[in-house]
Amino acid sequence: MGTAGAVRYALPPNTSDAHGAADECVWIAGRDVQPSGEINFEFEKLEEKDIPDTVTARYGHEFVDWCFAENSQAK
Repeated sequence: MGTAGAVRYALPPNTSDAHGAADECVWIAGRDVQPSGEINFEFEKLEEKDIPDTVTARYGHEFVDWCFAENSQAK
């Protein structure tokens, strides 16, 4: 599960108590489904080096770079 290219927004100014909050990060959610039906999500930070070569080959280095460097309103 990803955010489908959603723009990253800056954290609100009063987030010093927000444990685990981070600006300028791209995250991907993993899930673990238990036999009971309980679903646990774990978010992992995704870095540009984690993007598969096949994705970069399909969309180009320039676009992948843009997704990480420019797709943000946190600047």
